[in-house]
Amino acid sequence: IVAKITMFLVVLFISLNIQTLLCSWCVAGGLNPIKEQLPPIVFVPGLTSATLNAYLHDARSSYGCKENGVLQIWPANITTEKDFLCYIENIALHYNSSSKSFRNRHGENITIEDYGGFDGLYEYDIVIKGFTDFGYVVGKNLFGVPFDWRGPAVAAPDFFSNLTRLIETAYEKNSNRKVNIIGVSYGPQFALAFLHRKSQQWKDKYIDWFVAESPVWSGSPGSVIAVVSGYDNTTEDNRIFTRITSTITMSSTWLFPRAGETNTTWNANETLVQTPSKNYTSRDYLLLFHDLGFSDLIPEVTAVINDPDLKQFEHPGVNSFVAYGFNLDTPGTAIWDRDFSGNRSDIPAYPKIIPAADTGDTIVTVRSSMRGWYEWKTPMKEAGKTLIYKGYKNQQHAYCAGRVPGQFCWFEVQMLLINGWIPPNSMTN
Repeated sequence: IVAKITMFLVVLFISLNIQTLLCSWCVAGGLNPIKEQLPPIVFVPGLTSATLNAYLHDARSSYGCKENGVLQIWPANITTEKDFLCYIENIALHYNSSSKSFRNRHGENITIEDYGGFDGLYEYDIVIKGFTDFGYVVGKNLFGVPFDWRGPAVAAPDFFSNLTRLIETAYEKNSNRKVNIIGVSYGPQFALAFLHRKSQQWKDKYIDWFVAESPVWSGSPGSVIAVVSGYDNTTEDNRIFTRITSTITMSSTWLFPRAGETNTTWNANETLVQTPSKNYTSRDYLLLFHDLGFSDLIPEVTAVINDPDLKQFEHPGVNSFVAYGFNLDTPGTAIWDRDFSGNRSDIPAYPKIIPAADTGDTIVTVRSSMRGWYEWKTPMKEAGKTLIYKGYKNQQHAYCAGRVPGQFCWFEVQMLLINGWIPPNSMTN
């Protein structure tokens, strides 16, 4: 009993005083983060994190919606049926099969808010506090990267040019000190796509570390559930809303479990979706969309699942730390009790979910998180770049970045970026 009480007090002490411990440790090591310059950070958030505004100019509406002016489309403000129809019309991402490119509806331009800051990111207050409590200052050495999250990174070409300018600005504002990129959940995939498009010379000059927290490298079975039935099962309205959003944008499809024959992909014998008469695997996504009544989306689905950033999955070319959660029930297979009708308006009920055998962080399985380790460790070592991997037991999805007071993941990220200390019990190439 005495031992248990002692352990409880130790954990409680650490939880309540993590910032004090961290700062004391820094001072003891010769670095005071409050007095000395902290390494600049650009923060790339997760899916649906950024406010999206539509600038409309003669944008003809089928539902009598606003055709000119500015309209916030995300977060959605829906109180009437017309609001819902206008939301669908404005947030939809379209695909041009001829040019093989994505576009908005005609007369519409989608923009984000407060690029480089955090006012355009909602529900991230606790993350920002995790930075600012440690001495970071927004606009000086901490920069937010809101982005149009409705599709794969290639669907948001401004993301690449905007982030290039932001990183170069952060570098100059901090006495030519290299910049760290922290991406969370959906963010690491966008950050990886960005790094794929930069020269090695540019990366060597401007980037110190790429930190990927809860990445979705090899996809998530939960994204398939989102497209079939909707992912938010708290209420029926929320479920329908998230299902429709998942089928008129392509972000969920970009995160479908990756087909392959490795231990970090899904093979042809692994059922992701089960109905009374069919089993759908990672090879059956086009058939799945057909059976759900979305045959018209097959060209863009094909483009998204073949997007080279995640299909070819080249390494980022910079020092990288990947932090992920494990040991929590995470969707593996979804079972529906009736076949799909082929009518897109006939939305299947929420399925029975069988947890993945390898566990995960409640959203992303371990195999998906580990893809970078198995595919990057050797080529990154040959390129002279460090790859660090660490799993955090019972850590929920995207809960590293300042989400939980006393969370050792956040502590270890800061120690790596500030002092270059490699997290204990991690894997290094």
